[in-house]
Amino acid sequence: MKFTEKTRDIIRERAKHRCEVCIMPITSGGQIHHRRPRGMGGTKNTVSRSAANGLYVHSSCHAWIEGNRSEALEKGFLVHQWDDPTKVPVRFGQEHRLLLDDGGFVLLQDQDNPEYQTKSRSELGPSDSEDRLFSQSV
Repeated sequence: MKFTEKTRDIIRERAKHRCEVCIMPITSGGQIHHRRPRGMGGTKNTVSRSAANGLYVHSSCHAWIEGNRSEALEKGFLVHQWDDPTKVPVRFGQEHRLLLDDGGFVLLQDQDNPEYQTKSRSELGPSDSEDRLFSQSV
């Protein structure tokens, strides 16, 4: 299943026009990457077209994900077919986030601790981690 245009807009807005792999700005040619691959012949599973299953990425970062699948799985850029993308964190710089279908995310305070603080993107103020995140590479 392909992402709807509304879902694609939610993913781009969540990314704030930055690549969700390298965190650098996307000025043109951004792509929406399926974290949970559709598989040969596609899928009827609706989770495949959810915002939590998509990342906004540069074409070169998309190629990196496809060519480095083990590392991409470790970083949450890919998830297994049997996984729910809303339950597999994505690494953004030094932080880990669970992506939500509404375009928000849950910021994990400590990857080794299952207790986490829930913060949607709209709850993060300008002094929060976003500026620091965007200055770090993956």
